[in-house]
Amino acid sequence: MTMVDHNESVLGDNPTDEDKLGFAEPAARLADKIARFPADTPMVVGVEGKWGEGKSSFLL
Repeated sequence: MTMVDHNESVLGDNPTDEDKLGFAEPAARLADKIARFPADTPMVVGVEGKWGEGKSSFLL
């Protein structure tokens, strides 16, 4: 039988203004490059990294 602690807090994935992972500067640089890329030219953006390094958080 599994016991559940109903007093345990759960953190949501709501956006925040606090940049705890330090992604603000590199994300701003990437956004600037994307914004400056010619709209009539195809583009692919890839974010590489190991499991748990924050790829999904970087893309949000």
